[in-house]
Amino acid sequence: MSYFKEIGAYPDAEKAKDSIGIGPGKGKMRNIPGIEIANLERLNLLKLAPGIHLGRSKLMNADLARIFNSDEIQSVVRPIKKDVKRATLKKNPLKNLNTMLRLNPYAKTAMRMSLLAEAQRVKSKKEKIDRKRKPLTKVSNCAD
Repeated sequence: MSYFKEIGAYPDAEKAKDSIGIGPGKGKMRNIPGIEIANLERLNLLKLAPGIHLGRSKLMNADLARIFNSDEIQSVVRPIKKDVKRATLKKNPLKNLNTMLRLNPYAKTAMRMSLLAEAQRVKSKKEKIDRKRKPLTKVSNCAD
């Protein structure tokens, strides 16, 4: 408190100290309210204004191209990557025939055999149904 007496802020500190109420809760056990000490050599904005949002920093200059292309900036910036190696897209072998054939060359023969077998089944089923369906014969009017 001697520091506050030296700079003439002792009455304000006393007022802040006396304003604390002794009631229920933990507020009475805290430090003196209203007095914060901060080192001026290393000020922290979060301590001075807690909960502050700095926002987006902007560079305001009319001739940005000249600044970006200057030797000072270009000597620090890394060079442009010319050969960008992209990751190959994995293709589903069940949907992509070329990928399936690369993994399983026999898949072409198996697919052909299954298609031929299906066609044979359809053909035999049609023949069986045609045999069961006999054409109706006309019955003549018998007037006996």
